[in-house]
Amino acid sequence: MNKNNFMLQHFQLVKKENIVFTKWCKKYNLLYMDTHMLLSIDESNGTSEPTKLSEELLIPKQSITSMLDKLEKKGYIERTHSADDRRKVNITLTDDGAKIVKKVRQAIEHAEQEILKEITKEKLDELLKTYAKIIEITKVSLLGSGDE
Repeated sequence: MNKNNFMLQHFQLVKKENIVFTKWCKKYNLLYMDTHMLLSIDESNGTSEPTKLSEELLIPKQSITSMLDKLEKKGYIERTHSADDRRKVNITLTDDGAKIVKKVRQAIEHAEQEILKEITKEKLDELLKTYAKIIEITKVSLLGSGDE
């Protein structure tokens, strides 16, 4: 790998970060994508739908079902049919699901506090602003100007 290539270095850092998060999620007996799914449901006021999760997390619809089965078996979610349309399935966090999401969020907040001991809030804000710009430029460069 060319060490001067920013994008390849960035890609390697993202890979390392994903490894850290994957190992961390195992502490909660969750897969990395399970954690994303639970957080996504929580961010939707504790209720979502399989199609919405599939689109938001870029997971094929057929994979969502098996992932939801596992989360339901662990007692973190509950699936119910809509009263208006029986074909529509609502996914809701259970009390145990809300508890695990709370633990995950607390751990993330703790990590942020540790980061803030080493790096100023101003530097982090600038990093996030720069990172958002990098993502936007990369999107246009790799995907084109449309919203593909």
